[in-house]
Amino acid sequence: MWINKGVEWAAHACAVMAPLWPDRGLALSAMAEFHDLPEPYMAKQMRALAREGIITGGRGRSGFHTLARAPDEITLLDILLAVDGDKPMFRWTEIRQKGP
Repeated sequence: MWINKGVEWAAHACAVMAPLWPDRGLALSAMAEFHDLPEPYMAKQMRALAREGIITGGRGRSGFHTLARAPDEITLLDILLAVDGDKPMFRWTEIRQKGP
């Protein structure tokens, strides 16, 4: 099984925002700098999380992201589905049918 790097980045971003919930958030630029990632790549993951209601905020007047719900209500599966979508994680080849 292979998990996209974006899932890792998004999970780390959520972990960094968890202690700040619900009163504070972080700027995208600060998260990208903290994780030593290009801001456009981090922005892509943040958009995916926001689209699924895991985080709120972003560019604009406030310019920061916060978790949209309590950290203990967000699972790694939520993050994985937000970033990678609901595609199959395994490709079955039916190797048993090709054996002796």
